[in-house]
Amino acid sequence: MGAALQQYAPIDAGTSARRRASADGIIIAELRFAPGARLPRHAHEFATITVTLEGSFETALDSRLCHNPLHGVLAKPAGEMHANSFGSAGARLLMLSIDEGDEEFAGCRRAFRSFPHAVDVRAGGLAAALAAELAAPDDLTPLSLAGLSRELVAKAARLPPPGNELRQPLWLRRGLEFVEANLTSAVGLWRVAQVCGVHPVYFARAFRAHTGDSLGGHVRKLRLQRAAAMLGGSEQPIASIALSLGFADQSHLTRMFRTATGFTPAGYRRLCRGP
Repeated sequence: MGAALQQYAPIDAGTSARRRASADGIIIAELRFAPGARLPRHAHEFATITVTLEGSFETALDSRLCHNPLHGVLAKPAGEMHANSFGSAGARLLMLSIDEGDEEFAGCRRAFRSFPHAVDVRAGGLAAALAAELAAPDDLTPLSLAGLSRELVAKAARLPPPGNELRQPLWLRRGLEFVEANLTSAVGLWRVAQVCGVHPVYFARAFRAHTGDSLGGHVRKLRLQRAAAMLGGSEQPIASIALSLGFADQSHLTRMFRTATGFTPAGYRRLCRGP
């Protein structure tokens, strides 16, 4: 914690491309990093929130290593030393820089010091909307940026504290891998517990204790995350995406996606494509 003044780095250090704007005290930046790029240990003068829009990257904090896939959200307080490494496909990020000393953001200070870190499709949708505003600004863009950025700040601050990923038992990690590998199939409690070699009742209790969610809720989140990736990265019809991920039909996916993100699948696809 705490970096000397000369160690502060601008939020767009090391980028291959960038767009940025300021909205009532928040700096909003869309950043692109080349495949395999690495940033040595550094710190930013102000608190930051980063949301992954494409690709993936890792952030090495003093306390742990954070993997940031699509819609990964990571908040850090001002002055926090960290290093970054980017995946083989590079990454496109939406980053906010916030002065925690501003009384408007006083409620976020304690939350940011717990390093909120999660995958959240609603945050991903807000970040995509901010990136779309940066790409095609008009007379109303400052107003839109101010509102969307503050909603994203509140969303990040309300994320639950990091879980116990490093303390997950081996059998639970095996179960999580099985679920992700079989996401398009009917994944039932009894079957996953069997793969893990534990009783279903014990599995359900331990799963919620470690992940903060039920198995069914976890599967829904993963399916929505994959749907978002397919919407943003392919031309596959929405109805086909819905069926391939185990949703009953396009309407079912639309209801679930709008509840989670605030956007319809078609609207989210348009945001990802930009102008």
